[in-house]
Amino acid sequence: MSHTVTVKYKTVKNLCSCCWQKLPIPKESKELEFEISKEVASHWADWEEIVEYPEDIEKLVPEYVHDTISFHATHSEEKILIQDSEIAKVKEFILREFGSA
Repeated sequence: MSHTVTVKYKTVKNLCSCCWQKLPIPKESKELEFEISKEVASHWADWEEIVEYPEDIEKLVPEYVHDTISFHATHSEEKILIQDSEIAKVKEFILREFGSA
């Protein structure tokens, strides 16, 4: 069984990276992919404890995905766009990898 999950996302750039002025038309990237591993996820939170609380999973997984991709794969002038279905994949991954089965 794989200990990674691949998240598809896009970036949107609203500011020019050289002069920081607002772009007249935001630039959206093509679809990109980011791989999240069990090992890296385990450094962000104590998922074994969090999976016991569904409301925490609902709040923390989207935050984790956005924070991780923003930190590792984007520039400061970019925002990321992630479909709910991609967040759901990560929730399933976290529950599968860290839940008590």
